[in-house]
Order: sequence, then C-alpha cells, then structure tokens
Amino acid sequence: MKKIIIAFIVLCLAGAIGYGVNEYNVYSSTTMKKTEVVLYEQDVLHVDGGKEKVNVKVGNPSLLDVNVNKHAIKLVAKKKGKTDLKVKCGYKNFNVKVDVRPYQISHKDLTLFVGQSYKDPGDFGGKVPNYQVKDYATSKNGMITATKVGKTSYKATIGNTMFKGNLTVKPMNFMSEGLTIYDNTDHYNLYSKNSDKRINPASITKVLSVYTYLKTIKSLDEKVKVKQSDIDQCYSCGGAYISGFKANETVTYRDLIYSALLVSGGEAIFGLERLCFKNREAMRNAMNKYAKEAGMNHSHFENPVGMSNPSHYMTGNDIVKMMKFVLKDPTFKKMFFTKSYQTTNKKHTFKSPSSGYGKLAKGAKTGYTVAAKMCIVVCSQYKGHTFFIAQTGANNKIDRFNDIKKAHQIITNL
Repeated sequence: MKKIIIAFIVLCLAGAIGYGVNEYNVYSSTTMKKTEVVLYEQDVLHVDGGKEKVNVKVGNPSLLDVNVNKHAIKLVAKKKGKTDLKVKCGYKNFNVKVDVRPYQISHKDLTLFVGQSYKDPGDFGGKVPNYQVKDYATSKNGMITATKVGKTSYKATIGNTMFKGNLTVKPMNFMSEGLTIYDNTDHYNLYSKNSDKRINPASITKVLSVYTYLKTIKSLDEKVKVKQSDIDQCYSCGGAYISGFKANETVTYRDLIYSALLVSGGEAIFGLERLCFKNREAMRNAMNKYAKEAGMNHSHFENPVGMSNPSHYMTGNDIVKMMKFVLKDPTFKKMFFTKSYQTTNKKHTFKSPSSGYGKLAKGAKTGYTVAAKMCIVVCSQYKGHTFFIAQTGANNKIDRFNDIKKAHQIITNL
C-alpha cells in the first residue's frame, strides 16, 4: 500500500482569530494523530482517502449529515455541539474531534449615527455577512453605513442562515471639513467625511518628522545645544510655535523630541533637523521615503513643521496610515502616549493635548495654520479596540473639541 501524504488542518486557532474556510480535507496518516476541526453550521468536512477506501463513524449523528462514497466522505455541519469521528482509511485508523458552532451575530437591533459604518464583530468562521437594508442606509462588503435619519429593518445572511433586526439612524453633525474614524482592531473606517480629500496637515506633519528623527538618533540622552538659528526659523517660516527653549540652552535629544511631539515646539523641530540631517532636502527625502513605506500614496512633504505649501499635503485616510505605521515603533508609541514630560534640566514641562479630549484619548497631535484651520489626530482606546481619529478643517478650538467628543460618541455607540 502506498503511503498517503500527511496533512492535518488545525482550525481551532483559525476560528479564534476569524479566519475560516468552508471546506476541509483530512487525509489518512501512517502515524496515529488527533485532528481538531472547528466547523460552523453548514460548513463542509471532507475525509479523502485518495486511493484508499474510507469509513467514518460519527459519534453524534445529529450534528453532521454524512454522504459516503468509496474513497471520500462528505460531512455537513447541522447544529451546535461536539462529536468524535472515527476514521478508517485502508488499514489505518485515526480520530477527528469536531466542534460545530453556530454563527454568532452580536446585535439584532442597531442604532447608528448618520455617516457611521457598522461591521458586526460576531463569529462567522471567516465568512462575511451579506446585509440587506431598504432605507436610511447602504450595505457593502459586510458593512452597513447609515445615510439619513430614520428607522428601518435589515437582514444579514450568512450561508443559508438569516438574521433580522431593526435599524435606527440618529443625526450627527460635525463642524469640521473632514473627519475619519478608523478602527485599527477590526481594520475599517467607522466614519468617513472627506477622508480622501487633499488637505494641509499643519503640525500633524510633526508626527512623521519626529518618527524620521528617531530613526537617525543613536542616543536620546545625548546632550545637544539649541541655537538661535533654530528659534529664528520659527519666525522666518511664517510663525511656528516656540516651546520655550533659549539660545545656547543645553538639552537632550529626548527633550527636543518631547517638545516637538507634545507641544509642537518649532525650535525643537528645526534643531532636530539641523542635528540629524545635512539640509532640508535630505530631511524631506527621508520623510517622503517613510511616507511611501507607510502606504501614504496621497501625501507629500516639503518641510518638517507643516507650514503651508502647495506640495505639502495629506488626506484623512493617509493620516490614519501614518499612525498605524509610526505606532509600530515602541519608542515612538511610548512618547506619543506620554501625558506630561519634564526636561532633563528641569526648566520646561510639556503636556500632551490628549489630556483635554477625555479618558478615551491616549495620545494626540494638534495643528493649526490659516490654510489648514484647526486639526488634530487622536489615538483612542475603548473596550480593547484602538481607534485613530483624523479631524481637519475646524474653524476654532471649540469646534475641534466638540467634534472629537462626537467621534467618541460614535466609538462608544458600537
């Protein structure tokens, strides 16, 4: 008898992380091993013996429909439960443990705000629910997106299983020109308003310039000096914010980074540019290289501070991509999530703007120019999920604050 290639599919882990397939193959083995398989209702399990005759005995026949031919057996999951399969293939025997699970939809009645998208976090074995909704919302790619205020019903179909529920859409009016809320845990835009529109990102730029500096600095505790030219550039470039460092003041690279990241210190940004790069062109090339690595295909950078320039732009979606990219760096993440920092020489204390945007906000970077208006990117966390909020084009600080507050309402409405 020819030996059959050993192949086992262990799907318990796959089910746990949300990746499943609806057809599995279990082959006979020359070594007796146990195979554990997770099936969802209506999923199919094939026991294929190749050229060998196959026999299967189901411990609990009520859980699986069995279709037998000489060399292969097809089992279709019927209802929730666990059972054993005793498989005989040629002269070899082995056991298969099968866990049949129902599709688990988390909500039957939904309440959404206008513009909010909903992706059910239920357990579907890797399948995508097919939503059908008549009014007040649209459905695409396993998501419902609310379009106008009203009440309606929806259907969610998974395989041959259908769930029904009611949908209520409430008003949500944002004052900002653009707003993107991205669920970085489930990987989709929870809310989008002008997310692909090209905008001037103002000092949100400093998120990427700080990341770029960090990649060149060997020791954050190395002592350096602030120069008068670093301060002068804040005036000559059009009015960058000055965090308070004095000419010839001895600080560390860490002090400069925290100044730039927490309070948008312009003299810190220009000082770091001088210390880390030969010239502006080298700095610009490095920033654009990292932007490309981050997949920011609709962004371009001309300067490290975010001053207005027709060739200096981002989009809301690219701001999200930038945050996903930079927060993979543990040093940057620690600094971005820092609420307060005192410089090494004890002369300055910098506080993160995230402290003013509620308990959900873990880190934030604000920005302002006349062209960009008020803008901010916030990293928030809620119920084990991480969210990025990119807000652009607010007329004033009050509108910016209220729109982030509304964004957090959408997040907590999940």
